Amino acid sequence: LAGGDDYELCFTAPQANRAAILEAGKKVDVAVTRVGTVESANGLRLVDSKGLPLEMRSTSFDHFLTT
Repeated sequence: LAGGDDYELCFTAPQANRAAILEAGKKVDVAVTRVGTVESANGLRLVDSKGLPLEMRSTSFDHFLTT
């Protein structure tokens, strides 16, 4: 979330397609991992595996930060 050089594909898909997506990953020997959900609320909310909130602490270089 805060670093660079992480070359992973991130995409969204309907939950009804989950089994087909997992099967497609197996066919091409690519690990597919669910990492979150898209909700109608604004902003980004990070939670742990128990649903408890996590604080985002960005420590990487920010190309757009103005000082």
